[in-house]
Amino acid sequence: VETLEREAAPPLTHLFIQGGVGGLASGVCGRLSQLLGAATPRFVIVEPWKADCFGRGLRAGRLVVAEPPFETEMGGLAAGVPSTVAWTYLRRALDAGVALKESAWRRGTAALASGELGGTITAGPSGAAGVGALLELTRLPSVGRLLDLTPSSHIGCIATETRFE
Repeated sequence: VETLEREAAPPLTHLFIQGGVGGLASGVCGRLSQLLGAATPRFVIVEPWKADCFGRGLRAGRLVVAEPPFETEMGGLAAGVPSTVAWTYLRRALDAGVALKESAWRRGTAALASGELGGTITAGPSGAAGVGALLELTRLPSVGRLLDLTPSSHIGCIATETRFE
């Protein structure tokens, strides 16, 4: 937030953040909500297709455990079981959940590495999940409209890890 303010960037309208068990998401979303109040962006949690416990929970209106196996290279996000503490907060804070196929994170890592989104970042599968989700949504205009993604949206994605070879 301080960096965005220092650079006089427009306020975030959306933040794409990784799911996993929800610790990172609840911490970041909670702090941003405290700092930004009514200007808090829409929070979109991103998970692997088969381990999307938060997305399923949002749709069901209750804590949901995804059924294994969680065959994904997004290992840091392949929990399938949300922390009860994180779920208690995130069920109210999240605006949407996006479940990713493997091709989506790969597209995210390529975009980050190429510099097409600004600076270059060497991200791993879990770290590129948010960017991958955003890029996939740009190919699905009807879903983007559900999230109120427009050309004037100012979107943030959390990149949490580097890619280890």
